[in-house]
Parts: sequence; C-alpha cells; structure tokens
Amino acid sequence: MARDGGFGGYGGAPRGGYNAPPPGPPPPTPNGFGPPGGVPPLGGPMTPGSRSDVDTTLPLFLSIASTLLCCNPVLGLPAIVLAIQARNAANMGSLELAHRRARAALVLSFVAAGAGLLFELFEGFHYVATAGR
Repeated sequence: MARDGGFGGYGGAPRGGYNAPPPGPPPPTPNGFGPPGGVPPLGGPMTPGSRSDVDTTLPLFLSIASTLLCCNPVLGLPAIVLAIQARNAANMGSLELAHRRARAALVLSFVAAGAGLLFELFEGFHYVATAGR
C-alpha cells in the first residue's frame, strides 16, 4: 500500500465511500415512475418473444422423434432445422414466418415418420416372405 493510503498511485477511496451517491442533487424522475410515457404492458401481440399463437415445441419434438425412432434422417434433419428456425422466428416476433416454418416442420416430420413406418413394414413383410426358403 502506498504511503498516502491509496493503492499504487491510483489515489485513495472516493469521498463518502464506494456506494455513495454522486455529489449534487439527484437526477429528476418524471412522476417518480420511470421513463416518460410509461411502459407498455408485457405479453402483447407485438412483444418479441410472446409467441402467443405459434407452437414450436410440438414440431421440434416430432421432428426429433421421427429422426431417431423412424431412422429417417433424410427428412427428419430438415424438419429439425425448420423447427429451430420457427422457434427463433417466434422469439424475434415474426409470427407469420414462425407459423410457416412450424407447419413445414410438422409436415416433414409426419412424412418422415410415415416413410419410416412404411419402410419397416416392407422390411417385415420381406423377412416373413423370405424366411420359409
């Protein structure tokens, strides 16, 4: 510690302590309740991140399930990408784009699940047909 009570030439502690308000009168606050004009209510239709009418959880869940359970990454991975893009668009407030991407992700995940199930049925019938030979 330096002789003057400071730390290596940086001077001493500020007057009034570290958490003391700055000298002079406090800054005026209009009406004492924050910024002028007030704050808009949260969760309105134009608030980014409200996602009031777009469900992005179901498309993401179904696309992951169709990719992993139906072994169809050809259609499942693009469905996952579209579901994530829908969630991001809903978070940014672009509800129309989020709705389109979520619907496309749902369609792709259903097509992936259907194609995977048809392939499994075909393999099962093929196995039963060739088992007797």
